[in-house]
Amino acid sequence: MAVYILRRLVALIPVLLGISLLVFLLLQLVPGDPALALLGPMARPEDLENLRKGLGLDQPLPVQYFRWLGNVLQGDLGRSIQQRSPVLDILTERYVNTLVLTVAATLVSLVIGIPAGIISATRQYSIFDRISMLLALFGNSMPAFWLGLMSILIFSLRLRWFPAAGMWPITGDRTIGALLHHLTLPAVTLGIAAAAVTARITRSSVLEVIRQDYVRTAHAKGLRESKIVRRHVLRNAMLPVLTVVAVQFGFLLGSAVITETVFSWPGLGFALFNAISVRDFPVVQGGILMVATSFVLINLLVDIAYAWVDPRIRYS
Repeated sequence: MAVYILRRLVALIPVLLGISLLVFLLLQLVPGDPALALLGPMARPEDLENLRKGLGLDQPLPVQYFRWLGNVLQGDLGRSIQQRSPVLDILTERYVNTLVLTVAATLVSLVIGIPAGIISATRQYSIFDRISMLLALFGNSMPAFWLGLMSILIFSLRLRWFPAAGMWPITGDRTIGALLHHLTLPAVTLGIAAAAVTARITRSSVLEVIRQDYVRTAHAKGLRESKIVRRHVLRNAMLPVLTVVAVQFGFLLGSAVITETVFSWPGLGFALFNAISVRDFPVVQGGILMVATSFVLINLLVDIAYAWVDPRIRYS
């Protein structure tokens, strides 16, 4: 196992280098001039030229890339053009906030999706199965921004159960209860679509397993269905679910920008949205690189978790 992990870590190096090159080149295709966005349309040409030189934008692209990559390898993601602060300091707090939202949304998807999928599979073609799969289809089809706006309209403006925006109350102590109060609507909004996918994958995987011979043998022995599902079905059905949940976690981590924008959640996605609006390229580059690195590491952890979920899997 240790050799496999080491080999996978070494294999991540060219992947991350490729990601960094792709991020750098794609941002070069974005229209607009960072110097002009910073100084405004009324800036003098000589001021724009001096700012471009100060930011290194007058250098050839290979020089700009390798200089940026060398700084990244030293833990320096550059300085924000707009805020004049280190990008790493700006994004670290935002990344933690997005991670909190993503973990909460993933828990919502697991709490809703896995039980719904299991019950639907064990009660195939029942009323619950038909309704839950219909709701899963509906939840997977709803745009996140529409669901977020409807949640704010119903639960914030009309019922006044939850705050409409922000991560903490404007006044008062920053307690866990206050955080959960602000976290509920964004987490549910972000987790609904993931719960729909989790429910459908869980149902398909459980249906495949309960048709196996060893499950029929367990039924023939007179074991309770709950025990059969818990001890024989779930463990063998969880590998596809684990893969989907891990992929969704990475997807939610990178796609929370819509939900964070709707709820003004001070996360990485909201920071990237604002940075793109003002052409703050160092923040955009650093944010995308952090998300991509997290996604790659999550995939590595999932591969390692396979051996824990299924003892038949061994890595040499």
